[in-house]
Formats: sequence, C-alpha cells, structure tokens
Amino acid sequence: MDFLFVCIICVVIINDALCSTYNYRTYYMEDFCKYQITIKDPVILSLTKSLFYDHGYRCSIRLKVPQDHVVSIQFTRFDIGHPHMVYCDDSLHVFDGEDEETDEITVSKGLCGVTIPRPIVSSGRDVTIKFKSRYMSIGTGFQAVVTPMQADEMIKCDKSLFQCGDGYCINKTFVCDGYYNCMNERDESANFAHCPGVKAVWTDFSLFMKISFGVLLAVSVLSIAGLAVFFTNRKEQKRFKLKLDHKN
Repeated sequence: MDFLFVCIICVVIINDALCSTYNYRTYYMEDFCKYQITIKDPVILSLTKSLFYDHGYRCSIRLKVPQDHVVSIQFTRFDIGHPHMVYCDDSLHVFDGEDEETDEITVSKGLCGVTIPRPIVSSGRDVTIKFKSRYMSIGTGFQAVVTPMQADEMIKCDKSLFQCGDGYCINKTFVCDGYYNCMNERDESANFAHCPGVKAVWTDFSLFMKISFGVLLAVSVLSIAGLAVFFTNRKEQKRFKLKLDHKN
C-alpha cells in the first residue's frame, strides 16, 4: 500500500512538471557561437541538440536582457566532464559582462560534473557563457532556464511584479507556468504564489521532507523488488517439488 501511494505521488509530480502552461523558446549554444542572444522573456538554453557534445569543442555566447534587468540562470540538467581538485576535464564558465575579460561568476576552473549547480545571477544586463571540451571526454551538456529579472537595488520592484522575496522580482506572466524563474523557486509555490497542483506543494516542502520522501521511495522500491524475488523463487520451488513428486 505504501509503495502504491509513493508511485501515485511520483506519477502526479512528474505529470505536473511536464505539463507547463507556457512553452519557452529553446536556444542551443552550438547555433549561436560567437553571437549575442537578446532575451526579453524567459527561455531555455541548451548546449546542443545532439545526445552528446563533440570532443575538442569550443563555444562562447553573450546573453543580453532589457535595461534595468539582470540575468538569472537556473540549471535543470547538467552533465559536463569530470571534476578534479583544481581543474575540470570539460567546463562551463559564466562571466559577469559582455566578454570573457569581465569578472567570472563561476569558480575559476568552471562548472563540471553531474551535480546541478546553484542558480547564477549577473550584476548587470549581460553575461558571457563559454564552454570547452577536451578530445577524450563525453557528456550530454546542460539545460537551463534563463530569466530576465529586476533587482530592488536597480529599480524598485512594484506591485505589478511578482516579488521573489530575495531582492529580485519577475513578470507575473511567468508565475505558476511550470518553470522555476525565481532563484528560491517561490514563483511555483503553493504557499507564496498560490500555484495549483502537486508540484507547487512539493516546492514548499523542506529539504528534510524531500530527503525523507526520497528515502521512503527507495525503501518502497527495494521492498517490492524483494517481494517479487521472494515470490518468484517460491513459485519455482513449488514447480521443482511437483516435478520431483511426479517422478516418484
């Protein structure tokens, strides 16, 4: 019963997540290397259309949002190279300005690995993103939601905008649309944004509750797998016993 309940909840959450009410335009870095992408509304940014990115690949793009806005980058998928102590096999770098000569927002060795990085926000209206891979590496790249945001320190967030609660605000059009735009995810919250659905409730769960749910899910899966193996073995034993009785 517990396992069935967990499965139902998982299906509802996944379905809730997939059924976004707004379709964001998708840009691929490989199509805009050395070019600028001007963004007025939130978009999806991916590295490549292919399943894996190329070996020995280099690409750099510039993102620009409207005046009095900053750039927010929230990664939803990440698989770039292998992290080492002081360097990355492949890496993604984000710079706080129009070119690679500006301050780097990411750590000096860049972002790499499979752990989804924390949200990134610029101090102005431009960011430069640079990707590079070696000749003997493999990965699927990344996907991120890029959102133009307004900051209280640049222009006062008024009531016509949704207050993220962390000093930033976004257009209310993109609240409850199925994508996380606020860095604290409040724009998809049942509590703060009054969004409907299981995903909104899940967003309000504490980290402890999410971890507990994950543990419960893992235990449920292992339990049902164990029961399946037990009953399969028991069935085989009965068959074997019937064969022996038949021979005797």
